[in-house]
Parts: sequence; C-alpha cells; structure tokens
Amino acid sequence: MIPPTLLPSVALLSSHLTYLRSTLPSSTVTHLYRRIASCISEHVLQREVLFRPGLGRTSTGWHGFTPECELWVETCQVALNTSHAHAEKPWSRLLAAGRLLASEVQGHEQAFHMFSSDSWWEADENEDVWEDALDDVTGLGTGGLRKDEVKIIFRLRDIDIRVGARR
Repeated sequence: MIPPTLLPSVALLSSHLTYLRSTLPSSTVTHLYRRIASCISEHVLQREVLFRPGLGRTSTGWHGFTPECELWVETCQVALNTSHAHAEKPWSRLLAAGRLLASEVQGHEQAFHMFSSDSWWEADENEDVWEDALDDVTGLGTGGLRKDEVKIIFRLRDIDIRVGARR
C-alpha cells in the first residue's frame, strides 16, 4: 500500500518532469532527469534504509517499500514518456534495496546462504559471484549497492540464515 503522504510528492515530481519535457530539448531533459532522480533516490535510500533503518516500519512494512520505490520509477516513465529501462537507471540503488528488503528467502536459498557467511563479507574476491547473487534476488545486479549497504539491508530484514541452516 502506498502511503497517502507520498502521493503529493510523486505528483509534484510528475508535473515538473512533464513541464521540463515540454519546454526543453530532450538531451537537456535527460541530463536534468538523471540528476534529479539520482538525488531523490539517494535521499530516500539514505533516510529510509541506510541511516534511519526501520524507523517506523515493522518487518511486514518493508514489503510496502518496494511498491513505493516502483511508484517513483513508473511516475517518471509516464511523465517523460520513455522506456522503463531509461526511467529506472537513476533509481537502481533504491530499487535494488527495496527488492532486497521485500524478497523471499524461498527460491533464493543459495544466495541468502552466501550472504550469511561472515568470511564472505570480508573477502574482496568473487565480485562476479556477488553481482550474480544479487541479480538472482533483485533482478538488477548490485544496483550500485556496496557490500556494506547490503549487509545493513540484511540486518533490517532480521534474516539469520545460520539459524535456518542449523535446522
């Protein structure tokens, strides 16, 4: 469910992007869009996930976070009259975090088991494995998220794979 307090912000972004699209050349709009969307995305990611984790959200509240992230992208796609991939790029970090927060362990056991290994978090090797595992869960690769950020996200989810592995 999308919180009603988010709708005015999304509507305002949509109207501004529509205005920019109708008044400026497409190359300028693209450049401005990437900067605007990246700033908003980073602000939401930092405020809602990384620096104020879980504030006001229950464990089930994270499932509502993914539709909020998707709403930003869909709004921009419609306002700019562009492809989903083009609209999605500046939001990739936020989208990856949202999908990771809402993802189910079932069906991704191998990826979640790998992320539960303490030695894996400290290793600098296996970057391809890292990207493949996150792509398996999010469909976006890393989305630009770093390992330490993914670790924060897993803590938010309260997932303890080691307990599940002992069963």
